[in-house]
Amino acid sequence: MRKRKKTFIADLTPLLDVVFILLFLVMMVTTRSQAERTQQAEAAAEEAVADAREARREADDALARAAELETLLKDARVAEVSLSDNEDGGRRLTVTDGSETSSYAFDWEGVEEARAFLQRELARVVRSAPADAPVFLIFRYDPAGVYESDYRLVTGVFDAIQKINDNVYLQIREGQHE
Repeated sequence: MRKRKKTFIADLTPLLDVVFILLFLVMMVTTRSQAERTQQAEAAAEEAVADAREARREADDALARAAELETLLKDARVAEVSLSDNEDGGRRLTVTDGSETSSYAFDWEGVEEARAFLQRELARVVRSAPADAPVFLIFRYDPAGVYESDYRLVTGVFDAIQKINDNVYLQIREGQHE
């Protein structure tokens, strides 16, 4: 008697069903991921465009302000007042306005004349500026070589000039005159 060979026939239909279901799920997840990524990319692009427009507006505003300042500062005047000790024991006030320098030496008795000199020179600087052009007054002094009364003399004149002129700006710098 001859034995029959057992034949095994595999039914691949359920396996194919599972493979197709898995393929369908992968395609759905990939499509959803792509849609989400597309939405995120579009949102990021819109945000970048909005940021670029805002940066452009800020740059335009900055350029307009710079042009205004350039126009305003074109006629500006700058004067520097320095207060120092003389070799003879007195003090010296020096007013420098651009290329013009005027100087006044004084001692204890000449304080009022020094005040008048400083008022006259700073008034000249303010008058030389066009109307509404800014005038910058800089007071430079060496704190080790200046008496407090001399310091108050100069700052008092500065304050008086600034009170009657809206376009005058003050700056006080410690340090020796360069």
